[in-house]
Amino acid sequence: MLEVNDKINAAKMLKSDCKILIQESEILLKPVKSWHSQMYIEFNDLCYSIYCNLKGTEKIILNNVTGHFEPGKITVIIGPSGSGKTTLLKIISGKQQVDIRGTITVNGAKQNRKMFRKQVSYVPQQFDLLPYLTTRETLYVAARLKLSVNQNKQAICSMVNDIAKRFNLSNCLDTLANKLSGGERKRLSIGIEMFVQPSVFLLDEPTSGLDSTDSNQLINILHDMARANCTVICTIHQPNSQMISLFDNIIVLNQGRCMYCGPKNEILNTYSIAGFTCPNFYNIIEFVLEVVTEQRGGDMENLYKICCDEYVKFRLRNKHNEEELDLSINNFKQKCGTKDTDVSINSTTQKKSTWQEQKILFLRSLIYIKRDTTLTKLRFATHVIVILCSSSFIFISYYITGQPMEYDRILRVWGICLLITMLGQTIGIFSGIMFGAELGIFLIPAIGISLLLFAGFFSKFAEMSVYLQPIGYVSFFRYAFEGIMQAIYLDRPNLMCLEIYCYLRSPNKILTMMGMPTVPFYITVIILASWIFFFHVITYTVLLWKIYHPKK
Repeated sequence: MLEVNDKINAAKMLKSDCKILIQESEILLKPVKSWHSQMYIEFNDLCYSIYCNLKGTEKIILNNVTGHFEPGKITVIIGPSGSGKTTLLKIISGKQQVDIRGTITVNGAKQNRKMFRKQVSYVPQQFDLLPYLTTRETLYVAARLKLSVNQNKQAICSMVNDIAKRFNLSNCLDTLANKLSGGERKRLSIGIEMFVQPSVFLLDEPTSGLDSTDSNQLINILHDMARANCTVICTIHQPNSQMISLFDNIIVLNQGRCMYCGPKNEILNTYSIAGFTCPNFYNIIEFVLEVVTEQRGGDMENLYKICCDEYVKFRLRNKHNEEELDLSINNFKQKCGTKDTDVSINSTTQKKSTWQEQKILFLRSLIYIKRDTTLTKLRFATHVIVILCSSSFIFISYYITGQPMEYDRILRVWGICLLITMLGQTIGIFSGIMFGAELGIFLIPAIGISLLLFAGFFSKFAEMSVYLQPIGYVSFFRYAFEGIMQAIYLDRPNLMCLEIYCYLRSPNKILTMMGMPTVPFYITVIILASWIFFFHVITYTVLLWKIYHPKK
């Protein structure tokens, strides 16, 4: 009965904390119309290709693509599958940075990727959600990470409810993410990015998995964002007529080439010049896709040349408007003291310290671990079994070899074995992250055996060549071996036999024969612990590098 009352009280507290403050949430969610949020993006002759087999056959993804994205307008990228739509989004967002040729400018200046990424929200086609967090918790954690630290809990809960209402998620706020439908997961992934007012909003297939009602509602939300000076860019397959009416500009891609870039209202005129006439009351997007996929025949090279010529004419006609936009942006920069494409971050967002981020993520992990009972119990049982099995092997081996039953010696041997086990695990994680699981399987034994040869067991360190001794210094097996030898034989009493019969009556002779000790026991522990710390640091560094320097 007491547990039931506690749950009821907790539910009342949560309900009171998340009381909707309509006026405050509207202020926080309302896009701010300000000149600094405008970003005019232009790209010229973008080229990108990959090598798709062992022979090095080059596959062109983007081939001299030229176009632009205007602030305050929705630009939709269309084209058949494999035409390069997602690749173009990744390049513009900065997710793809390797082997790109061409230029990208933001507000007339070369793109500053570091500052640009702070102003961009990118929603991929497949957005991974934590399966054991509810919709409410997912939105709440995202808000805590994205919004200013000054936002109180009630304001954040209010915003969570408001976004859930806008994206039709109110009925599934307390549903786990792995229980949501495909459309609900898609709406949730987009809603996560709505807590901030990005200057550029890129979406890859935002309407896939949504019905017509939800799709139209989403496009209306994007339309409102665009009217608040946000540069909205999205890729869409087969939009309906109502959605098309909200688009401003269209970019058509086919086989990596740009078959049109410009206003929606002029695309039919451009295609008619090339000899392609759209039937009355026909879906514009479907007509364009039928043309570029050669379902309607015609000369594609002629269409490509005409589209390039018409784009040049369009840019010349709008050059005056672009100059006015650049002048307004430059005036704002002079007033604010900003340089290049650096723009101020929205006041509702603020960079958090590492401690604040770790605190939020740690609490999220606790919730996740508590709910994922199967994996948590399995991991706990695995660790217990591994510890028991390995410890049993160490203790049994120690006993049957007739070593002295002294607790300090047993703990020293066990401690060295524990350190070398942790070190091996850390090296395995590092090699898997750095080289991949396939290559790491071969590298670890090759490097491990090489270092094992210089551990001092097969060849004494003093007998090694001066050219090979440096390898002995970096061999962690050497310090583990010496640590165990010292734990067993150092300061050990002599054997109860005459020296004439027992040449190794004194345990110190064994250490002397092995050229030990070269360092005290505690130094071996420090060195092994330092190796563990070192591999953790470089593993973190490699992960950080791969995040900001992704592969092709």
